Amino acid sequence: MIPFYGIGQYTGVEQIFYNQADFFASKKVNQIVIQGNNRFIFTLHENGHFKELIEHCSDSTVLAKSEFNNEGIKIYSASYDYECTGKLKSETHFIYEGLLLTETRHKYQNESYTTTTETLYDSLNRKVKHITRGGPKNSISYWDEYSYPNDSTMINLRVDQDSSLIYTGYSELNDSSQIIRTTYFRDGFQSARYDFDYTEKGILTKEIGFYYPSREMITRRTYYYDRKDRLIKLDAGTINKKNYVVYKYDDDGFLIQSIKYDGDSISHTNYEYQKSSTRVD
Repeated sequence: MIPFYGIGQYTGVEQIFYNQADFFASKKVNQIVIQGNNRFIFTLHENGHFKELIEHCSDSTVLAKSEFNNEGIKIYSASYDYECTGKLKSETHFIYEGLLLTETRHKYQNESYTTTTETLYDSLNRKVKHITRGGPKNSISYWDEYSYPNDSTMINLRVDQDSSLIYTGYSELNDSSQIIRTTYFRDGFQSARYDFDYTEKGILTKEIGFYYPSREMITRRTYYYDRKDRLIKLDAGTINKKNYVVYKYDDDGFLIQSIKYDGDSISHTNYEYQKSSTRVD
């Protein structure tokens, strides 16, 4: 199992559970109950990699679902109505040739409109094109083109349906091809900038974004990990408002509680684990 950290296919508690898949398998855990209501139920391939991860509401209605191939790589995800009606809201297909991601197809729908996106990748698993469609005729709304003039640079051009340039983004990449800075320009002027920091293992530790020239903050997140690279705190607060989550583990390594601080309010979420009587498969 190769852990995945930071922004991407796995976020929040799903990221934590995914990173601990081998650990859960060794403990024969196949069900995680959240606050006595919602629950994650997962199965594993015989080689120990994730096969399926489903989040249920308290009434067993599906809230979210992910499917993984034999290598533990996500190939499909879906999310359903947050009111637990069972209505599908979005789904994403990840298309691979062997271990190489070649395309992703995403569809989002609500009562009034449907949006679909398609992302294409090159032989080095880098994005080369991202197309967004919407409206009654599902016509192109805009598309992004990506180019790589060298190993440390990615250029992103976003163009609207009339082929007019919306913005240009320049990204600096580290030796692991992770983005460490992206600067956006509109009409020739800088409009925003994002910066990212990582540990020596490539684990995301910080992301911050500002609008220019106002320097108004767009986003700020700091990730803290323990010596076992487990996420123990996610801080998204500002100078004026607390907004962070603390994750607590027991002596056996299970995530047992997350505590969210949002301004003056504090909420606790507890996690319980149920074991199968036989090997999870």
